[in-house]
Amino acid sequence: MIVLYVEPGGTYEYEAVRWMRENDFPKPLLVYVAGSFADGTEISLGHAGSVVEGKYTSAAAKMSLFDDHFGLRVFEPEAQKEKELIDRLADTRKGIRVNTLHDLVPAATALMSALGLKRDFIPTSPLALKPWIVGLGPFAKKLPPNLVPHVDTIIEPYGSLIKKHIKSSLGRVPARQSMRNASHASSNDGTTPRIFGCSLSNLMKERSFVDAVLLSWLGLPARYPFESRLVEMCLVASLTNGPGTMSAQAAKLSASAGNDPNTAMMATLGAIGTVHGGNGKKAARLLIDVFGGTELIDPYCREAAPDLDKLVRSHVLAFKKKKSAAKDAGIEYEKIPCLGHPVFNTERVNYDPRERVLSAYMEEQGIYNVFFDFYHRLAQELLTQQATTKVHAVNVDAAITCVLMGIAWPLLVDNKISVERAVDLPVLTFALGRVAGGASEYLDHRESGTDMDMRVPVSECRFLGRNKD
Repeated sequence: MIVLYVEPGGTYEYEAVRWMRENDFPKPLLVYVAGSFADGTEISLGHAGSVVEGKYTSAAAKMSLFDDHFGLRVFEPEAQKEKELIDRLADTRKGIRVNTLHDLVPAATALMSALGLKRDFIPTSPLALKPWIVGLGPFAKKLPPNLVPHVDTIIEPYGSLIKKHIKSSLGRVPARQSMRNASHASSNDGTTPRIFGCSLSNLMKERSFVDAVLLSWLGLPARYPFESRLVEMCLVASLTNGPGTMSAQAAKLSASAGNDPNTAMMATLGAIGTVHGGNGKKAARLLIDVFGGTELIDPYCREAAPDLDKLVRSHVLAFKKKKSAAKDAGIEYEKIPCLGHPVFNTERVNYDPRERVLSAYMEEQGIYNVFFDFYHRLAQELLTQQATTKVHAVNVDAAITCVLMGIAWPLLVDNKISVERAVDLPVLTFALGRVAGGASEYLDHRESGTDMDMRVPVSECRFLGRNKD
């Protein structure tokens, strides 16, 4: 038996049928002709660019060609066991055409029965669609049962590979679409504004600002009350680190220039970068890289934590090797994010006081966070391995990252949020706190400062080049 998949274009099939007739070709054919949807349209190309032009080249012409050759009407699955069809197939011994691909199996069964053909081998399971992965979601409940495919066992070695990939992969991979007039985060039906489906009015009555923010960032409420409290503490920690910081200076510059408060707040946000407030994104990436292959599920469970000493030592040795190679080559090396602080760096062992407050709160409440634990061990191991000359402070950016990754990690494991969303959370938290702090600098400066007082006098400016005229 020969199974043919035929597309519009060309006259190959016409020539083949003519040859079979002239030579009394003995093998039966099972034929499916695709592309009938294009008949009557301006689509002029068929298989491999063949031109659909002439009486033998369209899908309809090819269907008619094979039906005439077989001397039978197109196969209908309902007639598969009818004696008339079996007898006609046995008489003609040429084959039959099917209308759809999934009719090939019952048609082949009928043809083999009519011609007395034996199987080449005994199938170990029914011949049917056997997908390895089905992702219909809620839509499956709306479909008739016979249209919902059964998930089959994945053959080896692919089963083990896919299982390993699913276990080791983190985060949801959302489908992309135009979002111009659509949102998952918010809605308003003209009556009730909502955040991820939750009534804004109810949130105002029953939840805190931080609760609402976490819902709007994660799509789900915080699992534990202490998570909201920790984020609130992170926001307070982000408010200010004095008027000399770049983000505070930006707000003061804007006030000195006579701008409105919203402009000063924009200036504050604009002064946040990867070396000031935004390094938490790199820290989040680091934690995902380190813990992504450890099968960590609950970052608050000390007993289920991976071997941190092993992870830390491996990371430090790799860092030390890269640092040494970069120094030998006379190039910059990539530092470990969120370790060290320009102010809190004068001791043999250094601490950021804001991180200390967060750690003390967790200790008092009996809360364990594997990411905090990892960062503190990392700072110590760098000194132990002589990769640094002191124990650098786990700074506030690292602390914020550890808090937010503690909240986000279970959602990553369950593929409820994307990695892209998770790594942005620490920066968003710092920015939200610091923009409020920038507003305070603006209000203070507008109230007590003078216009243009942030301008650097000409006498203090230095030109480092050479005059050319």
